Amino acid sequence: MNRISARESFAFLMKFATNLLLAMVTEFAVGVKYDSFEPNTTNHKSTRNLQVPDFTEPVIIVGGGLAGLSATLEAIHEGAKVVLIEGEKDLGGNSQKASSGIAACNTEAQRMRQIADSPDLFYSDTMSAGDHENDHILVQQLVHKSPTAVQFLIDNGVDLSDVNLCGGHSVKRVHWIPQSKEGKPVAVGFSIIQALKKELYLHQKAHPEKVNFCIS
Repeated sequence: MNRISARESFAFLMKFATNLLLAMVTEFAVGVKYDSFEPNTTNHKSTRNLQVPDFTEPVIIVGGGLAGLSATLEAIHEGAKVVLIEGEKDLGGNSQKASSGIAACNTEAQRMRQIADSPDLFYSDTMSAGDHENDHILVQQLVHKSPTAVQFLIDNGVDLSDVNLCGGHSVKRVHWIPQSKEGKPVAVGFSIIQALKKELYLHQKAHPEKVNFCIS
């Protein structure tokens, strides 16, 4: 498969500049897993196939918080070479300061506890908590992709087996890391970042030619 040059990529985007500026883009990515562009407009919805380049050049990811670390691991799993750029002295960003859990429905932890939940109920709770001013398209993305996000963290060494009821939710769906043996609460954000960093460093040790960090 032929690679797309930067000029060709820019020319392609310019064909849809109006849609990109005036409409919510629900799907647009070129790279690790995606090969479609899907603008959401009031009149029509279409999907155009893109030509995805081979990974002869590294994937450059800017930002080493939870999103950046997750993207880096996903790219590595798909066989890409990755350069992760972080402006701070260490990876983690503000994500490591998060103190609450992660809301998700239809997870294995919920099934084990026989918690009746669904994307529709999660959507209703979220819209209600936001006084129905939420972007309903983003909320739909959140509720339907939440179990996959939680499973990704579990697969990368994060124990999110504790499920609790928190404000704004009608059922137990906020996933926490179980308390320590001493009964002390565990810092969720910090623990997630440490687990993903450990996984990333293991990949770098095993394949130093595929993973590079640029940290201030």
